[in-house]
Amino acid sequence: MNFFAHQDKARSQTTLLVGLFSVSVLVLILLTEVLFIAVYASSQGLTWQEMQSAEALRQHIGFDNLFYIAVAIVSVVGLAALYKKAQLSSGGEAIAEAMNGRLLNINTRNPDEKKVLNVVEEMAIASGTPVPPVYLIEDYSINAFAAGYSPSDAVIGITRGSIQLLDRDELQGVIAHEFSHIFNGDMRLNIRLISTLHGILVIGMLGYFLMRVSMGSRYYGSGYRSSSSRDNQGAVPIALIGLGLVIIGYTGTFFGNLIKAAVSRQREFLADASAVQFTRNPQGIGNALKKIGGYSLGSRMDAPEAEQISHMLFGQGVSSHFSGFLATHPPLDNRIKRIEPRWKGNYPSVALPEAVKANPSAIKVTNKGPVADNAALAMAAAATTSALDSVSTGTATANNTETGSKPAATVMESIGEPTDAHLKEAQKILTSIPESLKEAAHEPFGSRALVYCLLLDREQEKVRSKQLKQLQMYADPAVYSVTLKLQQDVERLHKTCQLPLLDLCLPALKQLGKEPLKIFKSNMLKLIKADYKVELFEWSLYRIVMHTLEPPKTSGKCVSIKAVREDCQRLLSAVALSSTDDLKQAEQRYTQAWDSLDIHPALPFIEDALEDTSLLDRSLKRANYIYPLKKPRLIKACCLCLQGDNSQEHDHAESIELIRAIGNGLDTPIPPMLSGQTFT
Repeated sequence: MNFFAHQDKARSQTTLLVGLFSVSVLVLILLTEVLFIAVYASSQGLTWQEMQSAEALRQHIGFDNLFYIAVAIVSVVGLAALYKKAQLSSGGEAIAEAMNGRLLNINTRNPDEKKVLNVVEEMAIASGTPVPPVYLIEDYSINAFAAGYSPSDAVIGITRGSIQLLDRDELQGVIAHEFSHIFNGDMRLNIRLISTLHGILVIGMLGYFLMRVSMGSRYYGSGYRSSSSRDNQGAVPIALIGLGLVIIGYTGTFFGNLIKAAVSRQREFLADASAVQFTRNPQGIGNALKKIGGYSLGSRMDAPEAEQISHMLFGQGVSSHFSGFLATHPPLDNRIKRIEPRWKGNYPSVALPEAVKANPSAIKVTNKGPVADNAALAMAAAATTSALDSVSTGTATANNTETGSKPAATVMESIGEPTDAHLKEAQKILTSIPESLKEAAHEPFGSRALVYCLLLDREQEKVRSKQLKQLQMYADPAVYSVTLKLQQDVERLHKTCQLPLLDLCLPALKQLGKEPLKIFKSNMLKLIKADYKVELFEWSLYRIVMHTLEPPKTSGKCVSIKAVREDCQRLLSAVALSSTDDLKQAEQRYTQAWDSLDIHPALPFIEDALEDTSLLDRSLKRANYIYPLKKPRLIKACCLCLQGDNSQEHDHAESIELIRAIGNGLDTPIPPMLSGQTFT
């Protein structure tokens, strides 16, 4: 199953969840109406037999009242789900902050934090996704998560226990597991699960509120106290309705959690397998799972929101009395044996981190088992300037899992399926980028300066002078100064390193405030339009930056390629024009690519498709609504427009930039092109 099939399956599961959610709401309506009828009959002294006929219901209650009850339930559940979805509208950032995560400074000097940031950068460049921000959760369990709606707004969250107790290979396995959730479309599915379950849970919360009101509670400065008996007249029916809603709501939540757990367990197996494929190192993720089993705190988290996002975590974050049914993750033994079939079942003994050892009283026993009192340890953790690089435990279990494979022969085959060859290529690229540029990419001033340097004209001195003058007038003086300092280093950079350098800048650019971001966007456009035309690389760079900093709000709707054929026409024309200076040859390539879409009648080639990039932007945004299983056809058609480019290094680099920009706009990660690979 490839990237697009995973995305389609995740979408299908979302549709199934919507169906199950609808059934759940229908059941909630029926149960609530039965409850209302029963309470009303009891309060009026009516027998159950008297209320069983439709005529009795009409006389005593009225069908319109039952209709209003149904509308009320749908409204409460729907509004609660929408409210929760709105809370999470910023994507992964909202989830990480709800878990009390701290955004890691990408210029950190802490060796543990630097280690995990380097691993995340390698994984992102190897897979072709924007480098996601990393949030540190002050928790000494071993756990992590990926959250967001798309690769553009994804974040990685990781516990302090993970970065202190796992070595680099094990961290790589855990991060690869989380990246696979990004590839497989699990992130959006997970956020929708949270919103849906919250909507059902609100019914129980409403019942609890009615019970409090019915008991005549009033709030005073010192707390709650009961009101007079006169105020409580008629409170019993309300209390009974409240109690019934509590039972109905929390029962619905229980079964909703069953669905969530069943879906999550299967996605975890898939993510484990994808992580092994990505790193070709089964012992990396395998040993990380073993350390969870041999660690007294395991993967159990003490964060207040751990229960809500339990299905998004790397390991089982919470425990319950119904662990077999409600477990969001398969048993550790099963996960490890799928990765290492010959594993003997031995877990290593993992020592507690130094901060925990120094304060044993911070370990408390809860219904989740032993967990660290992270509030008591937070100050000690913040004061620690150096930490354990890893905890070496035992010897790796031998296994016969195949660790090598033939890399994908084409770019298309490697989409969402990165391998160790891509990881090695990413490491090679990062090594070839000067340290001065990498350090600059890790802070807001330097990241803006690097983007400006990438947009400076390298061939026409007159145009470059005009661009620099514009920056001097409109850019932040400090950013302009850094731009002048980095200009020559960026000019010497090999073309294959330009987009990876841009990827390194994205986390820092995401930290820009509203006004600095507005100025940054304006300056990018000024640099691009300085020569009164938009070059292909300029459009590609701008599109990648803006899609990442301002990801489009998707409605969830999907369309066929035929429904956006005019947009495909413009995109293919632009790619064909970029591949050659010969207009006739460009038209031939366009015709060949259009034929591969199998859409009739054929639309004509657009000779000026590159002249108005705003139209190109809109076409790319609309094309992102294409069904997941249909997107490969469009991307393959784009690749067909580039046939023959592999023989020329300059054209090859520009073609990769364009394909990356289109893939980015379609939320499709395009990994680095390997030696010997072709587009199609």
